[in-house]
Amino acid sequence: METTAMELKETADIRKPTKLFNKNFLLLWQGQFVSRMGNQVYMFAMVLWLTWTFDSQALNGLLGMLSGIPLVLLSAIGGTVADRVSRRKIIIYSDFLNGFAVLILAGMFFFIPDSWPDKNEVLLIGLFAVSIFGSTLMAFFGPAISAAIPDIVPEKNMAQANSLGQLSRQVAQFFGMGVGAWLLKVLGAPVLVLIDGITFIFSGISEIFIRIPQHIPEKKEKISEKYKQFKNELAEGLNFITKNKGLSRLVLFSIFSSFFATAITVLIPFYIKDTLQASKDWYAILLISYGIGTMFGYGYVSASHMNGKTRGKLMIFFMIMQGVGYCLLALFPDKLVALAVIFVGGMFNGFIVINITTLLQLTTPSNIRGRVFGVLTTISGSIAPLGMGLSGFVAEMLGGNIPLVYMGSGVMTIFAASLLSSSRPFRKFISYQTEYELKQSGFTYTIRDLKPEEIYLINKLKYKEFL
Repeated sequence: METTAMELKETADIRKPTKLFNKNFLLLWQGQFVSRMGNQVYMFAMVLWLTWTFDSQALNGLLGMLSGIPLVLLSAIGGTVADRVSRRKIIIYSDFLNGFAVLILAGMFFFIPDSWPDKNEVLLIGLFAVSIFGSTLMAFFGPAISAAIPDIVPEKNMAQANSLGQLSRQVAQFFGMGVGAWLLKVLGAPVLVLIDGITFIFSGISEIFIRIPQHIPEKKEKISEKYKQFKNELAEGLNFITKNKGLSRLVLFSIFSSFFATAITVLIPFYIKDTLQASKDWYAILLISYGIGTMFGYGYVSASHMNGKTRGKLMIFFMIMQGVGYCLLALFPDKLVALAVIFVGGMFNGFIVINITTLLQLTTPSNIRGRVFGVLTTISGSIAPLGMGLSGFVAEMLGGNIPLVYMGSGVMTIFAASLLSSSRPFRKFISYQTEYELKQSGFTYTIRDLKPEEIYLINKLKYKEFL
């Protein structure tokens, strides 16, 4: 199989970057920022369109469940692919394909006449199809992005890079929530879907000029050998997670908490309408409040230089307090209380997400980073689609008693986080410190040359660190 000059350069150039704002990171960041701006407007508008057109809690939950299934089922495969082929190509092709799919949906909105029988039902099918297709692409795109970041920014700036990435997501979300409903009224759904498709294409064009250092393994010629290699590499990602006791406990908590967190997300439009008895504008207000809170959380991680022990204690405390927040929403159904609780919850979540992502990137070797992130997405997200699907049906079975669902979610989240805090391997994992952080703390050490037998032993046990 021939190798292009571009692939040779990308594979061979494995020099670590020396500054955060280098060309590769900036190109990736700007492309993602633009596509996220368009996508957030699109997503917010589609949620409103779905709610206003069909007014079904179960249908909202079903869309979330079906669009989440491909991401869960295929992320482990996508992560393995990200370690075997060019991560740069995966990122570029995913954005282009996503853009083309959304443009097709835009065409349906534009060209299906109002006189067409069951027009809304046809558009609903198109929305479901594009959402499922986008989720499938994300199963490959997500691990490729997560695996690439540590190779295009310095290790000491990893938390800042992740914070900037999440910051662009939140700014885009503010824009979508702030003007999404207004743009839906002024421009209409067809134009918003068209804009979203164009932003994906722009992102793909921007990413063409990125260079991502990566060691790509030698490709096998026979189909049987390719399958065996692929299966072994997939197993390596799972093996790394299961042998890391702290990480495996974090994954179990993620599975448990995600199930109940999705109930909060899916039912929030109905909590606003039926429990708070507020206007639909409060959907945007609460989501903006949450977004501002997460930005504060991201900013705190980026600006602070706390030691590992302090970070670990704060992460556990914030995990417990997220469950407390769910209970407060149920106990005090007031608009201002909800605004404050959701803001603080956003701060907690921003702090937790950035630190977990950074820890995973720092403690996972580059050659298996893609499949580890893919397997983690599959495992930790496996329960979320079920939670999305069940939350709507459970709420309807309880007669629309959203506070009761929120209370149950909060109590179970508190229980899970409290149980997790008693695990020593987990506390050790989230207290990990980089070489740079150790030097800043005054800790010094000497590195000597290794003997051949020591190198052999390290290679044999290389995945057993952080146990």
